[in-house]
Amino acid sequence: MAAIWNDAYDVALFPRGGSEMQVNEERFALMLGHAALSVWGEMPRDIQESLFEIAVQGHPEDRDPLAKLLHDRHPRTVHSD
Repeated sequence: MAAIWNDAYDVALFPRGGSEMQVNEERFALMLGHAALSVWGEMPRDIQESLFEIAVQGHPEDRDPLAKLLHDRHPRTVHSD
């Protein structure tokens, strides 16, 4: 399957099945993800937690690395348990 290069984010996108709609969905998801990362520290805590839980759903191995990334980039998001 051919990769589609996304110059805006310097990554290759591999469409699932190859349709233009699926390629756009992957590209838009990547754009939205970058936008969320850039404003993460400005989001209300409940929105952060909801988005985080949705992101790691089905990917438990990514939970700690993603939390570390977010805490390292946005110290305000460090929550005391």
